[in-house]
Amino acid sequence: RPTDGCRAMRDLIARCHESLKSKKALITATATRKAAKTRGVGSKGGEENIEQAFNERQEVIVDHPVANQAEAQKLADQTMERIAKEMVKASGSTVGLPDLRAGSVLNIDRLGERFSGKYFVTSTTHSIGDSGYTTQFQCRREEV
Repeated sequence: RPTDGCRAMRDLIARCHESLKSKKALITATATRKAAKTRGVGSKGGEENIEQAFNERQEVIVDHPVANQAEAQKLADQTMERIAKEMVKASGSTVGLPDLRAGSVLNIDRLGERFSGKYFVTSTTHSIGDSGYTTQFQCRREEV
């Protein structure tokens, strides 16, 4: 059951002080969606349409102290990657598959062009009950 994320954006800006206590120099770094390695839904899933829809949206980080420009850029880049990875999530259930574990990559199809593709498994629950052995899983769409 895929779900679209709602934190898509074009730019993420990290505006951080060297230290929150001293309020020293302001350091600014920008991470753009186009520079992100993770594509979220990929070209087949309409990535270009999503980018156009959020073309003017920006998110600003102001509550994370950094020591220098490189650290601010790393914060911006990592945050943008995390948001891109969380853009499409899914959950599912299948007959018991002992090899299906967090860290696995699934190729899920028959969900239409937008949602079919590679998914990274983030968690699994293996159960034995009245209906036999089942595996529930959580995953996210990740096209690189």
